Amino acid sequence: MTEILTQKDIDALMAGGECGTGAARDVVAWDFAGVPRVPRDRQAVFEAVFSQYAQLLEPLLATSLRLTAGVSLTGVEQVESREFLLSLGNPCAAALFEVGGTDGGLGVLDFGAELALNFLDRMFGGSGDGPMPRRPLTAIEQAALRSFTERALALLQEAGQGRVRLDARVAALESDPGMIQLPDREGGIVVASLQVSAGALRSGLVLGLPAAALQSCMAELEREAADRAVHRDRPAVERHLRRVHLTLAARLPVLRLSMREIRALAPGQVVHTGLATDTPVELHVNDEPRFLGSLGQVQRHAGLQITQRTAAVPSGRAAGQTRGRVL
Repeated sequence: MTEILTQKDIDALMAGGECGTGAARDVVAWDFAGVPRVPRDRQAVFEAVFSQYAQLLEPLLATSLRLTAGVSLTGVEQVESREFLLSLGNPCAAALFEVGGTDGGLGVLDFGAELALNFLDRMFGGSGDGPMPRRPLTAIEQAALRSFTERALALLQEAGQGRVRLDARVAALESDPGMIQLPDREGGIVVASLQVSAGALRSGLVLGLPAAALQSCMAELEREAADRAVHRDRPAVERHLRRVHLTLAARLPVLRLSMREIRALAPGQVVHTGLATDTPVELHVNDEPRFLGSLGQVQRHAGLQITQRTAAVPSGRAAGQTRGRVL
């Protein structure tokens, strides 16, 4: 029988009274700003890697299933680890593997119970036709699936070479999603959803990789690429530097003389400065004071040993000069 609310009940619901307490308790606040997402500059890279992985996986599945197989990428997204585990079927056929070394995190490759049992049935000589029972894999079936998983993960490393560095090694196989223990259950997981078709079989394959490990791998690769670019351009930079001409001048501290003393100066005359022998001398580069040093003698030649760098002085020289610019 349909329950009809009175005006009093409606007013209580609108006011958040007792009638609406039960419904309000089930409502959970959702932070749209806190939803993890794949960064825009990484989305294209991830899609390229996983699309390449889908193409490499096709011949491996076709050989194992003895059927013409097709694998396509249906989407790439980032979710929380706990949400990813809740999305896995029960039972599942999930392989856990390390990404980026022992400190990088754990990745998950879930074949799904239907695809795994179909694959194992054909591996052991069956036809793979008809519906497969929904049951966990036995220990023998898990051992047989591990060999295939290692080959599939090797293809994942090949797909990510040069863009995403993956150090994928099988750690365990699980049939119960509740038994999967990820190091960071609150962290982000980049999930690639793949669609597998082989004969009459249509099944999904899910690949989850820790977002922090992927970002770390990509940042390291970007630094290596930048270093390679610097080394590649080094000969050109050195060639241009050799063409730069700089004027160096060593200057003693300011010495004050009277006009009478200046008028009395003659060629060859020695001027007594009264300064100590260790008084710092300024080294000017293109008429700008850049260093301080001490005077000395090197193989009967006057020399200057640089002791410290001075603060840069803004230059008022016009642009477009042919002389070297002091940095």
